[in-house]
Amino acid sequence: MNAPRQGLYASLLIISFAVHVILMVHTTNHQLGHTRAIQGELMTRQLADDSLAMLAPVDTVSLALMANRYTGRPDVASLKIMAADGRVLTSSGNAPTRSGQVFNKKVMLDQKPIGQIELTLIQPSIGEMIRTQWLPLLLSLLTHIILWLLYRVAARPTRREYLATLAREQQLQEQLLALKLHAEQTQKNAVIARAMANPAEIPKPAQGNNGNPSSTDAADSALILRIGFVDPKQLLGTLSPGLARPYFSLCQTLLEQAIQQNRQHFEALETKAQGGQPVECKIVQPFGESGAMISAPSSNPQSALFLAQLGQLFNLLTDVVYRRHREIKRFALHTRTALAEPQHNQPAQALAQSLIHQVEANQLAVHLTDDQVLNLQQYFQLSAFDSPTDAQTREALLVTAMNVDGARFVSKARERILAGDKPANARVSGQQQADTAEDGEE
Repeated sequence: MNAPRQGLYASLLIISFAVHVILMVHTTNHQLGHTRAIQGELMTRQLADDSLAMLAPVDTVSLALMANRYTGRPDVASLKIMAADGRVLTSSGNAPTRSGQVFNKKVMLDQKPIGQIELTLIQPSIGEMIRTQWLPLLLSLLTHIILWLLYRVAARPTRREYLATLAREQQLQEQLLALKLHAEQTQKNAVIARAMANPAEIPKPAQGNNGNPSSTDAADSALILRIGFVDPKQLLGTLSPGLARPYFSLCQTLLEQAIQQNRQHFEALETKAQGGQPVECKIVQPFGESGAMISAPSSNPQSALFLAQLGQLFNLLTDVVYRRHREIKRFALHTRTALAEPQHNQPAQALAQSLIHQVEANQLAVHLTDDQVLNLQQYFQLSAFDSPTDAQTREALLVTAMNVDGARFVSKARERILAGDKPANARVSGQQQADTAEDGEE
């Protein structure tokens, strides 16, 4: 996980360092110029005073000695002492050919000029100023490097933000998949409409080895049960992989056991009825951060009842798991379920995905055709949404209660799954304690 916009921040730091260097060189040059002006004025005044006695009369030897003494300073480029008529009496200096700042001063005696002093002080170049300021420049470079390293650490997204970004990307991918499925379904409906307009062009359904319709058509018409987590505080994004995988594995195990118990129950009912077609239920998407997805063929009239009862059973299981985990300060979340089938030219996956966001914890919502709803009303009590927000919530229903047989099966199945392989007495005692704890919490 890298910090965002590292290249832009690095460019800004480079510009900042370059500006800092320019300002330091400019400030140093200004300070040296000011110091050089004061120093030049003082030296020319002192030279004029010292050379006054040597210019009347002219003593070139003394003037040369004095000039050599003043040019011993490293910042003096050249020094000339001239007579009143401009004739050079003596000259000296460390770098006579080097340019610099020139200071002139006339030597006066009784208000008459008897000579002239010309002093040139060396003006350092940019390279020389940088060499003299190497320590501040090095500290500035180190400061900018430290700022770069701190930005990489401070601006790096946290694990929660990174996982939230991944969750948003996954949600966008699911929405794109739903739109793609919707487009395919719309195209297929258009083809069917054109074929119905001309019956001679109606294509024959693809047949497999056993003469059954293709698996693609079966998948398009399948019922979908969507199981999602209720996570208002976005706790899933803060889970480390070491905690997320065991929790998802626990949910997956509970789901598989719930499917097994449900299948055994329906097989027993079919045996008593001496007929019926077994429900072929399969897990389309195993448990992850976005939950799980189970499908069943809509051609079987028992599929809707099977999935609805499975959703109710799983909600009860996760409710008990949530309470027990909260008692021992472990992570757990409530679940919610949504059951849908293809309607209005929309696939069941997209309908279940959009419906589950309208459901609260431990609730089951169904968005089915009228025939399926009439079938479910024999086993469940259904009610409309209190405040529907769109067309789907106006058509969807909430499961508020079950009939006596269904409630008895769900309770016993929950006991068997949560008891596991414990002895019978231990299972009864443990379930009584769990029920007592649940009644106390409620």
